[in-house]
Amino acid sequence: MLSEPDESLHPAVKVGMAFARRTMNKYYSKTDLSSVYRIAIALHPGLEFDYFEVKQWKRRWINDAKDLLRTTYDKYVTKYYKAGCLIWFFSGF
Repeated sequence: MLSEPDESLHPAVKVGMAFARRTMNKYYSKTDLSSVYRIAIALHPGLEFDYFEVKQWKRRWINDAKDLLRTTYDKYVTKYYKAGCLIWFFSGF
């Protein structure tokens, strides 16, 4: 959690920090609306689902993110793997 600005800071810096926090909160609150955000965190090597467990995120949110990742994977693997696109993509490696 972010703490309140240090009283020794210049008033203009405090105002800037307040605006930055408000803007950050505005956009952070929208992350639940994006499936891409949830999938990105789940696939991030430094975060993965362990991050949510350690930070004690709501169980419902974690389960929803897992279901979303599984559903999205199934959708794309079915669509592209059967079409041979994944074989073509990975053939260069």
